[in-house]
Amino acid sequence: MMQALLPRVSRRRPADAGATGAPGRAISRRNLLLSSLACGATLCLDSCGGIAARGEAPLFSFIFCADLHITSPQDAAALGRVTSAWRDLSPKPDFVVAAGDLTSSGSLELLGACNAKLHLAGTPCYVLPGNHDYTVDGQTGLANFRAVFGMSRWNYLIQQKGVALVFLDVTSGAGARAAVPEETIRWAQHTLPRIPAGMPIIVISHSCLHPDVPRFPIADVSPLFDVLDTKNVLAYFSGHYHANWQGERNGARYISTACMSPTEENHDGSPRKGYQWVDAYATRVAAQFREVQFGQSTGG
Repeated sequence: MMQALLPRVSRRRPADAGATGAPGRAISRRNLLLSSLACGATLCLDSCGGIAARGEAPLFSFIFCADLHITSPQDAAALGRVTSAWRDLSPKPDFVVAAGDLTSSGSLELLGACNAKLHLAGTPCYVLPGNHDYTVDGQTGLANFRAVFGMSRWNYLIQQKGVALVFLDVTSGAGARAAVPEETIRWAQHTLPRIPAGMPIIVISHSCLHPDVPRFPIADVSPLFDVLDTKNVLAYFSGHYHANWQGERNGARYISTACMSPTEENHDGSPRKGYQWVDAYATRVAAQFREVQFGQSTGG
């Protein structure tokens, strides 16, 4: 039943159902309706190439970041200055997503520090592991990650204002070149068909699922696309490439973001570090890259 997969979510704290399939409450059909249009909004361009209609308000907004690569207490402190400033953003994000490579070593201490700094944003935080969050190849390499973030933070979904956010673990170990784990394929084949037909979906992963991403394409994504291509996917968000890159496939946007690390470099040579501010609408997303200056107050 979908009740166990897509629990009703309040604006204050989105609920989730992780790999353990914890039961949730039934979805109200009212969550599938568009939110009321707000007055006084201006016409603006977004980084997805779309145009936000005058007066249209998003269903919700969130911060998407990846590749934080915490390597030291100093890095964690720099991250904390950024996330603390997110408290003062107006409008405020409904939640924060950090999609992998939270650290560069997967150490318990640094993962714990990263978790604490992310929560300085004062909003729910959702995470995925990246290849650098493994200590060794194989599932035992994620023991520290799971000790800090819980056992349900690798394949799971949340539902927010009638939109399903699907979090997929596409890491296969500590190496940069990923292959979709069998566990993820099984989870997707079991879970995604149960999402109601037509429900908008946003997919989150560490590595980019688009086959034409310039660096580190995933070996074989077809088992995931066999399911996802039958669904109403608005956009795919990812990191790993350490660059702002966009693609399109099957009517969905693919948005890969630059890293948000004070020490790691972007793979495309760009000096700009930061995150994506994402506005989610019923039929599309609008993503705007916001640059971070580490050590300084950072806002919108």
